[in-house]
Amino acid sequence: MKYNNKPVYFNKLAQNIIDATPDFVQSNKYVVVEPALTSFEPDEVITHDDLINFLTDVDNSLDQISVLPLAEIN
Repeated sequence: MKYNNKPVYFNKLAQNIIDATPDFVQSNKYVVVEPALTSFEPDEVITHDDLINFLTDVDNSLDQISVLPLAEIN
């Protein structure tokens, strides 16, 4: 079974890593503060799925990117 062209196992593993990080605030969307050597741009808005996909790539971790949760007012 695949989700976003990646095996579901890797997506669950990435979510488990986020869940186990106590100082990470989860959100539906994030603003990229410091993209470092990623394909993201500064101030780019990414979804939670984008972050999961980033984490499922080889050698990527939360230490490589700085994001802030985006609070949207409807």
